[in-house]
Amino acid sequence: MKTLTKRRADAGYEQIADYFRTRIVSGHLAIGERLPSEYELAKGLKVSRNTVREALRLLASANLIETRRGVHGGAFVVHPGTDHVDDALKTAFGLMSMSGALSDEDIMEATRVFSPVIGKLAAERRTDEEAEELLVLAQPLPPEATDEDRVKAGEVFCSLLLKMTHNILFSILMNPIIWIVTVQFKDLRKKPGWWDQDAACRIALAQAIARRDVEAASGVSSEFLKLYSRRESTRRAYG
Repeated sequence: MKTLTKRRADAGYEQIADYFRTRIVSGHLAIGERLPSEYELAKGLKVSRNTVREALRLLASANLIETRRGVHGGAFVVHPGTDHVDDALKTAFGLMSMSGALSDEDIMEATRVFSPVIGKLAAERRTDEEAEELLVLAQPLPPEATDEDRVKAGEVFCSLLLKMTHNILFSILMNPIIWIVTVQFKDLRKKPGWWDQDAACRIALAQAIARRDVEAASGVSSEFLKLYSRRESTRRAYG
């Protein structure tokens, strides 16, 4: 707090939140550590308690602190889990897509880069149990299955595929992108035979991974993108 007080005694709540965010991310404030009370923070930073309260709300919304009630309550440092990050990225990507700041081509370009690598790593690193489960998930659903059922099954398949890379960053980065593709490109699923092509790709990918055929897994991962190629748009520049 001394650093912040010396630099900007009249700091706003956003600056105070940034200060504590930096200290949490850098490890200066450990998980489970209790922050000073609102009164103590306001006094030390020479700001109002309302300013401190707003700063704490920002930190809580970012899942960096949680407030506990009771005699031993207060604001305690926590770290966001993968679910929190996933929700935040889905919201951000969704809003960017709606505003036009994120184009179809942006989405597909990112997917083109990541997909072959994900297939390759999954084939290299998968466990026998994961490979067996993926083969089961790859099986086509019955004809009476709804579009919602098929989308959900696809999400479960992709989630396991990402997990099989045994690199948590792929799940964090790609799950929101897959979600955006599912939402933004839903019109393509109405094409005759689209779900049959989708099922064929999933089966071929699961089989390649089960064989540990790295080259085939990488290639089939790229084949998925052809199902969405019609929706690619011209890149737009934003100033």
